[in-house]
Amino acid sequence: MPIAHVTPEPPTLAEAGDDRSHAIDILRALAALAVVIYHARKEFWVGMQETLSVHGLHSVRPDIWLSYASIVFSFGWMGVPIFFVLSGYCIHLGYATKLRRSTATALNVPSFYKRRFLRIYPVYVAALLLTAVVDYFAHPVPDLPGWVGANLASFVLNLLMMQELFVSCFGSNGVFWTLSIEFHLYLFYPVLFLLFRRYGPGLALAFSAAVSVLTGFAYWAFDLQHLFVHARGGSPLFTSHLFLWTAGAYLAEIKVGRAAAPRGLVWHLLWIAALIAGVILAARSSYAWSPIFLAIGAFGLVSVAIPAITRLCRRNTIGVRAFYLIGVASYSLYATHVPVFHAIKAMTGQYRSDTVLWAFACTVIAIGFSLLFFHLVERYTIRARNGPRQGAPGMPAGESAA
Repeated sequence: MPIAHVTPEPPTLAEAGDDRSHAIDILRALAALAVVIYHARKEFWVGMQETLSVHGLHSVRPDIWLSYASIVFSFGWMGVPIFFVLSGYCIHLGYATKLRRSTATALNVPSFYKRRFLRIYPVYVAALLLTAVVDYFAHPVPDLPGWVGANLASFVLNLLMMQELFVSCFGSNGVFWTLSIEFHLYLFYPVLFLLFRRYGPGLALAFSAAVSVLTGFAYWAFDLQHLFVHARGGSPLFTSHLFLWTAGAYLAEIKVGRAAAPRGLVWHLLWIAALIAGVILAARSSYAWSPIFLAIGAFGLVSVAIPAITRLCRRNTIGVRAFYLIGVASYSLYATHVPVFHAIKAMTGQYRSDTVLWAFACTVIAIGFSLLFFHLVERYTIRARNGPRQGAPGMPAGESAA
């Protein structure tokens, strides 16, 4: 009796032999897309008020109703606190696994700094140079003279990750403020690691919460915003986001079994309420306090999303794989989408559409450019960080950066 030949199904993302968490990559893609579409709506759409005044609520055009529905992306900035939580989770996960095996585990500080430097800095420098070129030729901001001369100091201080502390973000790329805080969190991580190792996850998280609360209180009580005139309203100190970042590290401790996951209806009501409070505080420009509440809210949101997306990864669909690829290149997308948008505006004469479709089209262009940028720049920095035997080009392994 002949044996029927059965063609094996290709492996799903959940079954593929990559040591990265595919669910984290997809969640990172969603966060990056939320931020990018949030900026695209502001740059390429006339806005909700003008669309309502022209078309009203009686329009039969699907693109107009899609524009109204896109109001959900006015909260796209929420992708930033999610990035911080994911960053803390990814960076601490490997070390949390080692701590579970032995609390005598030591952190190789020079190796850690080298890996983090290679992961974030080369892409950041390339994005700075891209911003300089676009700003010089396109002049997307009316009073921006270009980076040569008066803006050279800003360029150098941004290279040193001092943006918003002593100088504004370089040129038109305002998203660089998060990279400064991220970099300073990396510098502080050895202290955080010692707290996790010596005192356990609970006390380490409590310490981080206390530091962030004290930062917020000091910023409010002593009116410290006058000391940081280049900050965009919030505290540019990494300590304001320490609780947010450590919440991700605590999630890694839960993953490896060194900490218990909060459960029950009360917990879910708590993190949802904290998320809403953080959004309201951010809307009221209380940026020193909002990261504290967003830490709890983003922690709860990510902890719920990861299992759901993990189940989704078992489906071998084109959509899932597309989001995964965007997630792999999410750092490139985040770092380059603003200069791409300004280049588009320069070439189209500052065109803004009465529907959100043009904003979505520009988002697709930014994604395409980020994939090219990833293959030209980021994948080589990942290879340099991981070594020649870890990770295929374009499919990085190991730690991730937000």
